[in-house]
Amino acid sequence: MGIPIRELQRRMDAAEFASWAAFQTIEPIRDARGDFNTALIAQTIANVNRGKGQRPYTIEDFTPRYIVNKQTPDEMRAAFKRLADERDGGGA
Repeated sequence: MGIPIRELQRRMDAAEFASWAAFQTIEPIRDARGDFNTALIAQTIANVNRGKGQRPYTIEDFTPRYIVNKQTPDEMRAAFKRLADERDGGGA
């Protein structure tokens, strides 16, 4: 918002803060779908550059798992290895 927190606390009472919090649940101030939009762009780029006969990528291939469910570090490494193998023609 461009205003230091202490200044906001001085200017805004609890009722106004509650009103803004309620508004935020209906109409997010910032882009709450940024991860989805970024994943969609990555999916599109990957699909136009995928190899012949390679399966099309899905949005889930690029959606951070903290949105869907949590991944362990081993699961993350395995997912990156799968993508690298597919890119290099190793297939999955």
